[in-house]
Amino acid sequence: MGKTLKAPEVLTVKITTRRCVETKYLGPTNSHGARIKGTNVTSKKTLTMNWNHELDALDNHAQVAARLLESNDLIDSSVDNGGWMWMSRT
Repeated sequence: MGKTLKAPEVLTVKITTRRCVETKYLGPTNSHGARIKGTNVTSKKTLTMNWNHELDALDNHAQVAARLLESNDLIDSSVDNGGWMWMSRT
């Protein structure tokens, strides 16, 4: 008989911090170039910054998140809508 495989364990993380930001890419329009928009999940405060062509995509998102969280010590994770979720370690 073959070996029975167990279903993989699912890691569930409960977010208890209020310092969480979601960032997403905003494509160029007739009046604006490409931008990144960050939203504080709790306060709904937003910040939109122009795309910095000297940075890669992840660093553009991180720059907005760091500004909103007022921290450079970030944890990132991709989210379903193509954006990123960021939390501050501090």
